[in-house]
Amino acid sequence: MKKSSPTKTTPFRLIRQGDRVYFFLAFLFLVFAAGCVREEERVSEIERDAQGGVTVEKITENPERYVGESVLVSAEIKRFYQPGVFSISDEGPFESELIVVTTEPMPLPKELPGEPPESMKETVRVAGTVKRFVVAEIERDLGFDLEYRVEAEIEENQPVLVAQSVSGVPHVGLGGGTFDGEERGSGVRGLGPP
Repeated sequence: MKKSSPTKTTPFRLIRQGDRVYFFLAFLFLVFAAGCVREEERVSEIERDAQGGVTVEKITENPERYVGESVLVSAEIKRFYQPGVFSISDEGPFESELIVVTTEPMPLPKELPGEPPESMKETVRVAGTVKRFVVAEIERDLGFDLEYRVEAEIEENQPVLVAQSVSGVPHVGLGGGTFDGEERGSGVRGLGPP
């Protein structure tokens, strides 16, 4: 006489064949729903960025997410490199710097490169497209050549903001306001393409 060996009872064996299909479909639904929620969060974050702006830190920490995107950034001018090229930075303990390139007229300190005078250390709003720093592409977008020392200082492929508009730049020595493209105040000259 043959003894039958006891079969192991596992939770999966207790589920009938038809029920397995339902569990599998429920699992797929949950995975799909979670993916949709993440996509909705990403879309709402991009919409929020477009309305209220994005931080320099977000762009520099995750450039792949922003390359090719139009953004609005409010930050303080950190450094001028040459006419049409400056950097902006978030305030705070972990200052991230983002290079901005533009053909927009704005005031500049007479000494380039360098930090802006105290009277210019205010928040500016920059609207533009995030791109990778590739010299030939940036020069083509701007319509003028970058100085060699600027090319050497800025790392290839780092994110840069190609600005369509820069607003909120104060007049030096005039107590604020925005720059209208004319020379104003001492220590300032207009910026435009060379």
